[in-house]
Amino acid sequence: MWTNCIDKLINFASEIMKNKEFESPTRQAALELISSLAEAYPVLLKKVPEKLKTEFFPALCIMLTEVEDQDDLPAWAEKEEEDAIAKDDPASVAAETLARIAEDLGEKLIVNCSTQLI
Repeated sequence: MWTNCIDKLINFASEIMKNKEFESPTRQAALELISSLAEAYPVLLKKVPEKLKTEFFPALCIMLTEVEDQDDLPAWAEKEEEDAIAKDDPASVAAETLARIAEDLGEKLIVNCSTQLI
């Protein structure tokens, strides 16, 4: 069912994830779409590593780097780190989702798709 439109779904979700004009729950829902596909149909996503590498992982990295006090990084660095699971900011949600996707798709694919971004 998803085979014919996986490229469009990845593009759609990635564009929403990157766009900071959307509210966080909307961006997180787009991320969850890809996460759900990874869980239910890992083979389908493994067939499009280039699409993941060029669209999804760059969008995921944008979310991973969004800290709460982005305008005041020294203040952010001084804050005591909370448990990421308890938080619902974009960076925490993206980190938790990355861990789930790594389990579903395998670390080799994750490393291959994200190495250029690191």
